[in-house]
Amino acid sequence: MTSEIRTNSLKSRAGLSTVTLTDSGPMFSGITTFVDNSGFNIGTGSSIFSPATNTLTFGTNSNERIRINSSGNVGLGVNNPTRKLDVSGDVLGNAFMLRGNTSASPSIQAQMFRPENNTLAFATDGNNERLRIDSVGRVIIANGGSGGTADVNADNFVVKNYTSSGSCGISILNADNLNSTLYFGNASDTKHAEIVWSDASNLFLIGTSNAGASIKFRTADQSDALTIDSNGNFGFGDTAPANFTGYTNLSIHGSTGGAITFGDDGTDEWEIYGGDGVLKIYDRTNTAERLRITSDGRTLINTTAVTNTNDQLTVKRPASSFGEMSMTVDANTTTGTHANAFIFTKSKNTYWNGLGFQSSHGHIGAIVGMRDSTGMNASHKMRIEIGGTGINASEEKTWDFLNTGNLSISDGDLVVASGHGIDFSATSNAGNSASMGSELFDDYEEGSWTPHLVSSAGNMSTTSFTLHQGYYTKVGRLVYITGVMYGPRSSGGTGNLRISNLPYTVRNGDHAQLLTKDYQLSNYPTNFGHISGYGMQNTTQINLFKREGSSQAGLPLSWWSTSANDYMYFNLTYTTDT
Repeated sequence: MTSEIRTNSLKSRAGLSTVTLTDSGPMFSGITTFVDNSGFNIGTGSSIFSPATNTLTFGTNSNERIRINSSGNVGLGVNNPTRKLDVSGDVLGNAFMLRGNTSASPSIQAQMFRPENNTLAFATDGNNERLRIDSVGRVIIANGGSGGTADVNADNFVVKNYTSSGSCGISILNADNLNSTLYFGNASDTKHAEIVWSDASNLFLIGTSNAGASIKFRTADQSDALTIDSNGNFGFGDTAPANFTGYTNLSIHGSTGGAITFGDDGTDEWEIYGGDGVLKIYDRTNTAERLRITSDGRTLINTTAVTNTNDQLTVKRPASSFGEMSMTVDANTTTGTHANAFIFTKSKNTYWNGLGFQSSHGHIGAIVGMRDSTGMNASHKMRIEIGGTGINASEEKTWDFLNTGNLSISDGDLVVASGHGIDFSATSNAGNSASMGSELFDDYEEGSWTPHLVSSAGNMSTTSFTLHQGYYTKVGRLVYITGVMYGPRSSGGTGNLRISNLPYTVRNGDHAQLLTKDYQLSNYPTNFGHISGYGMQNTTQINLFKREGSSQAGLPLSWWSTSANDYMYFNLTYTTDT
């Protein structure tokens, strides 16, 4: 085999290098230096040369393409590479792999590759894809599974977790005392909204800069679960919360109404519900409705039905309880000029109003305030009605407390329990008040009694007359009696005559004078002046005596016939201790 060298100039420097021509080409040995650093040309337009000490370049078409500098950095299109590989221009390949540098023979730990046309993917832990930018520009971050799986909503940014553990989220962290913000807006930045964490203010904010804009929270079916409008009104299930009162409010709507539930530890115990023209408070613990306000303004407590057509307030005892029903009004204050009160009012053209009472058997009565159409005058009254059919201005059995201060009772009596009465102690005391015993008027009584004749010696049988009757009126401790006796007295006995069986015992120290209205005795002497008597203290007897001139003596038994009919009419006022 022949070898052929064709050259325009060949120079050899003795002792520096040796050129050996072989079948496979020339071989250089020893120290080889490119002449004038011009390099070594290979073929037409290609060269290898050293532009500086410890620097190697490769060129084509008379232009430098690759440079390896003295630090071992490789530059593609870069004459001063600062990295192990520094490229100016595009890089084309199936994958770009990264190895770890913690071992002598590190394995591939991360890579950038093209899984399909117009798609860029990143993988870690071998070949597990973590991030993908797909052909339409979506960014998909995935943990496990296939990171390239398209999201059903075609979102531009998707974070997925395909594993059975761990979490999936996005963190926005900033330095202390600064804001972390998620910003939403249009390309012209004329409208925007923000989600902001202010570390300095310790405040989490969701807001919008747009006048009239609302904030909405939606469920899976895209229906509005919560709406906050530009006026600060809240609407649950309401796309446009109504501002009924002119102030910011809370609106809760549902398919059959709106409700708020209250409870603890995950247990719903109470519910406030509004719907179908009804507001209800529901006791979930006992499965019972406690309060209801109807569309026409009626209030129902422990019942769902109005008892009477005209009732505005209906209160019913819970079925599970027993006992009294009551209501307390307590001002809970020791100052001010107002007292506890219930106030009942009617329109100007309605002249009476009241509070009615009813049992299961019908109307019991009412307390009614009444007036006429001319304003405050004597016809104004407070009325207590008994029986009837309802609160009525024309009830017959009434107690009327008149505007004058008087009490008028249309039927029935005023009954005061024993030991009680009318206290006059608020009035001024007249005379010697030190001798006053009481100002309590606690007794009034009317009745009948049966007078008898007895002897002062107590040895005569009680007389049974043809007619002997009497009447009394007791006012406080004052007793007024009248009586008549007609017929013969019992035979026998000694001493003087006495009238017995008074309705009340004569008070100690009282010797009230008897006044005989009329009398006729069989043995009445013609020269006799008159018959009188007095109530004997601590007894129920009247001691009778005769008066002749200036002398007075007991009335003898003999003056009253034992066989003929004698009679006497009399009256007496005395006091008693009872």
